[in-house]
Amino acid sequence: MLRKASLIIFVLALACSSDDGIPNGIMGINEMKPIVWDLMRSGELVNLQLKSDSTHVLQRNTALYNQVFNMYGITKEQFYESYTYYQQHPDKNKILIDSILQYASRERNKLYQKLQ
Repeated sequence: MLRKASLIIFVLALACSSDDGIPNGIMGINEMKPIVWDLMRSGELVNLQLKSDSTHVLQRNTALYNQVFNMYGITKEQFYESYTYYQQHPDKNKILIDSILQYASRERNKLYQKLQ
């Protein structure tokens, strides 16, 4: 009886998490990576465009962030739920950040190659 209960709990635990140990409902690193990269780029764009006008920076950032969320077919809540999960799990957050840095490097290299 105890073995059956243990087996059921084990199977349920597996069903509630994905292969990489990230719970269902939380975006995986490969999903988060391009979204975070695009959010970072949109934030930098706003900072370059509106250096001195802090009132419009927040409004413009919010608008661009919403465009990024729409582009990836997610809600702000879905993103921040996943983002919070990664912040609460430093080992996975480090992998995410390292992954974003590598992604950014590849994207910059692609851009430089196009310019040449």
